[in-house]
Amino acid sequence: MLRQSLFGKPAFNQSGPGRARRGRRVRAALLGALLTGALALTACAGGASAASGGGGIGPGQLVLGTSEPLVSFDPYNGIDQNYVIDHTLYSYLITYNKNRDPEPDLATSWTFAPDNRSVTIHLRKADFSDGTPVTASDIIAGVKRAQNPVTGETQTGVAKFIASVTAQGAQAVVVRFKQPTARDTVLDWMFFFPIVEAAKDNPGYLQNNAAGSGPFMLQSYSPNNSLVMVRNPHYYNPSEPKLKSVTIKFFNDQSSMVAALQFGQLNAAQFVDYNLLSQLQGQFNIRTGSPDAETMIFYLNPTQAPFNVEGCREAIMRAVDRKAIMQVVQGGEGYPVPGPFTPGSAGYDAALLNSDGFNLAAAKAGIAAHCVTKTATAVVQPDPSGVQQALEIIQQDLATAGFTLNLEPQDSATFVTALHAGQTQAALYPTVNPFLSLGALTTNRGFSPLSDNYWWGKGGAPAQYAKAAQQAEDAVTPTQIAAAAAAFNTALVDQAWATGVYTEANHFVLNKDVSGFDTNPADMIELAQTTVG
Repeated sequence: MLRQSLFGKPAFNQSGPGRARRGRRVRAALLGALLTGALALTACAGGASAASGGGGIGPGQLVLGTSEPLVSFDPYNGIDQNYVIDHTLYSYLITYNKNRDPEPDLATSWTFAPDNRSVTIHLRKADFSDGTPVTASDIIAGVKRAQNPVTGETQTGVAKFIASVTAQGAQAVVVRFKQPTARDTVLDWMFFFPIVEAAKDNPGYLQNNAAGSGPFMLQSYSPNNSLVMVRNPHYYNPSEPKLKSVTIKFFNDQSSMVAALQFGQLNAAQFVDYNLLSQLQGQFNIRTGSPDAETMIFYLNPTQAPFNVEGCREAIMRAVDRKAIMQVVQGGEGYPVPGPFTPGSAGYDAALLNSDGFNLAAAKAGIAAHCVTKTATAVVQPDPSGVQQALEIIQQDLATAGFTLNLEPQDSATFVTALHAGQTQAALYPTVNPFLSLGALTTNRGFSPLSDNYWWGKGGAPAQYAKAAQQAEDAVTPTQIAAAAAAFNTALVDQAWATGVYTEANHFVLNKDVSGFDTNPADMIELAQTTVG
């Protein structure tokens, strides 16, 4: 989730879900919202066991730990720090199941025009948590906000294809597009678009208040300490949620969070680091999140020597041993990826792992021929821990190939500032990209073809990439999408400022009496059917 954000703006995206192991994640930072601080575990209640649900946790109560501090109650800020509220306090137009097939949420049906220039969306009868009905006006106000780059947050990039939205009665809208648009692009927007009460849909109000229609409603919030959500009596499904309440406990570090889990002060924890899982196995259920939630990306700054030479960048990328890194960082879980696309995406091409993957001989020859200077510096931000390990492996392989990669520790705030200023020479951080459409990637500011790209700067990306990005956005038919994917991948390999390393394996640890805990393809928690006891 960096986690840049799902889409764009604050850091990942144009305006848009990666967790560098979140909160832990730089992503959040990347996305432009940096918060530090959380609840430090002060005292562990002695004697209570996790298995018995100690710590005063009763039936129907989920107490979930996270090391990622909440940024706001604004679901338009799609960074992973806010994932605990996105699908608990809010509803969306649709959701994706595990196969990324669309399923209804507030939208009961959607019909595309034959010319792929519009979609008609019908809304179910539903209320916000304060009892106000959900209507077409909420969709119209939401899109208007999303398309304002000042207030749209991570929604701006993913909604850029929309020309207008008009009401068709109180419970339907017609969304018209700027041009014929791939249906996957529209479905990605519907999946990512939160429904917020129109009168309250502004960043100022949502900084400290919620205005959603999800299965839970906000009861109380103590910044950097805890968040309490209770059952929403106005939720559209009267049989959900199953839980009475959800309490989110915020921790400064993973070790304190795991200690609280072991002492029964929590019955769930999210985004638990791989290196802490061994002490939890057997006592708890460990759930691995979506393989398509996000990818770890290695970036080189093409505006700084020696990476201002295309051949040098290509050579450096041949020294990235994806399988070795994935084994060390997350025990072999996940998938090696040659680019930013996950295996479920139309843009994923496994053949690139062979043609352009790890090859030290090719790296050595390319470095000798194209890198004018044979030294550079990669920054190492404090979170996630996997960044340090991964960069050390790349460092060792590059040394074998005749290139010195120095590693420079950097705090998250400094990292984000330097990144935005175009000063970072090389870095490794995650990008969220759980989307079906190719064009969704271009809403991410690390992959934007425009001047907002962190790495290419004011001049924007090279013409080859800009043309491929436009082709991806314009593709509608399966044949066009396949051709666009090929052109997109060719441009990414040729320009070589960013290469995929692996898909992140996010882990959720649950007491054995917790069932029905779920996440969507972006690894946002979904608790409507969760039970405890």
